Amino acid sequence: MSRFISRATLYAAFFTLAVLPSAAQDARQPGSNPRLTHDQVRRATRDIEDRSDDFKKSLRRALNSSVLDGSNREDDLNRQAKRLESAMDRVKKGAEQRRSFQDIRRDVDRAMDAGRDINVTMRRRRFNSEAERDWERLRAGLNFLGGLFGISKLS
Repeated sequence: MSRFISRATLYAAFFTLAVLPSAAQDARQPGSNPRLTHDQVRRATRDIEDRSDDFKKSLRRALNSSVLDGSNREDDLNRQAKRLESAMDRVKKGAEQRRSFQDIRRDVDRAMDAGRDINVTMRRRRFNSEAERDWERLRAGLNFLGGLFGISKLS
């Protein structure tokens, strides 16, 4: 017997460690994380709602003192913030009513879509530091919640 590991053994080990776990994860149904609880979703949602309220206030102040004041883009951002808030309300209600995680995941996905739209503007434009800080906190909360459901993060 040789002290060296054969290439075939190395390839088999690599396949087992690298490929199989991702294949098993891909086969898992959305929202079927066995460790996920409705309480976790409720706590994350409460935190995001608080961060969302802070962001909406600071965004409103930032927009009122920006070149976007009175523009269609300002209206669009306010609509997206409301869309995000509405989706988060549905997530919270779903967790409180202990709906299926697949149903809750659809609402989280809607919230993440609204967050993506807001994120594009927040990355392209410079707002005051308060609005940017509040967005970063809200974005982190959304990314945490999205991660619970296997939804890609906001960049």
